Amino acid sequence: MSAPLEEALPPAVPAHVRRVVLALVAVLAVVGPVSTALSPTLIVEAPLLLVALSAVNRHIVLAAAHVDPVPLLLVGSARRMLSLLATYGLGYLYGAAALSWAEARHPRVARLVRWCEDWLQRVGPALLVVMSSYTLMGLAGAARMRLRTFLLASGLGNLIYVAAVVWLGDAVSAWSRPLLAWLARHLVEATVICIALVLAQQLWRRRRGASGITPPTDLSPPAP
Repeated sequence: MSAPLEEALPPAVPAHVRRVVLALVAVLAVVGPVSTALSPTLIVEAPLLLVALSAVNRHIVLAAAHVDPVPLLLVGSARRMLSLLATYGLGYLYGAAALSWAEARHPRVARLVRWCEDWLQRVGPALLVVMSSYTLMGLAGAARMRLRTFLLASGLGNLIYVAAVVWLGDAVSAWSRPLLAWLARHLVEATVICIALVLAQQLWRRRRGASGITPPTDLSPPAP
């Protein structure tokens, strides 16, 4: 992990690896917004299913009010691990080009990305245990960290992270239960509003994506 990310890239990525990674990303890109749009209904009637579809913090925290900690931890960790793995895969495919593209789209996070890159090179896989963030997973992929090493380090860090979120959800369950009861009384209205918000967000992202910043398409490493 001591060499710069650009120098760590091998000459090519097998075609089947690209297909698997991009298929996983595509599935998650569809499942995430759909589950969020239906989240008021799912969190009331099938909270564990909602977490299985989208293990974001708010879903886990709310689900903790009605789901036992062990199954919630297992399902939440497995689902979130899929997203971490997809992020690692994107970094693995696109390498430093993806980081440059992301920084161009989000200049405010450029400093954070470079800070994470620096510490990942210093500390190595141990940082994935301490700091389970998507930025680090993408950097680990760009640096071509071994998959086995990535799975062990990120898996442990992810388990600790989700356990903390489950604990938080249980701690605030006295406040989240009244919210869930309110949602149960206004299930249709809340779901319709949530669907409208998700559709508006997706439309806004599409328009922003057409702003002139082109995503990287060259999967080969940069020229030396």
